[in-house]
Amino acid sequence: MPNVAPPTPRFELTLMRHAKALPTKADESDYARGLDPLRGPFEAREAAIAAAGAGVRPQIALISTARRTVETWEAIAGVFPNCVPKFRDELYHAELPDLARLTNDVFKDFSHVMLIGHNPGIQAFGSQISTHATNRDSSSAWVDSNFPTAAIWSCHWADAGAEFYGATSFFSFRRDL
Repeated sequence: MPNVAPPTPRFELTLMRHAKALPTKADESDYARGLDPLRGPFEAREAAIAAAGAGVRPQIALISTARRTVETWEAIAGVFPNCVPKFRDELYHAELPDLARLTNDVFKDFSHVMLIGHNPGIQAFGSQISTHATNRDSSSAWVDSNFPTAAIWSCHWADAGAEFYGATSFFSFRRDL
């Protein structure tokens, strides 16, 4: 079977896991958990500033409606003033096929999409894309094994049907800041 070159990336995809959240209280649902007020907003904003400094400029952000992801967006919105937020219930603990479908739908109208969501879905999506990365590096290993809170991973992305191809353009997590 001849080697086939991966498709040329046409889009930029930025994945962000929500920032550090408070532990779940006995009388509170996981969905209602907010950010840790001392760490969460600070870590989210610092990661977003680093991403913007590296040229990450999403046009639209798809954001889970869980409290901690909404608060993450609130912490970073000023860093990406031209990014349109869209809050989507289906991003709460979304799995890989759902994330791929939502992303493909939005890429019809935008060339740079940001997803702000939760593990394990965000990490699984990034890992699936980085598996086929043309420039696998240390960030690919982090995406594959650990996608900590407030981490941001951005890639040049192409969907080729059942496979995803990407080339990492930016990656940051707390220990980088």
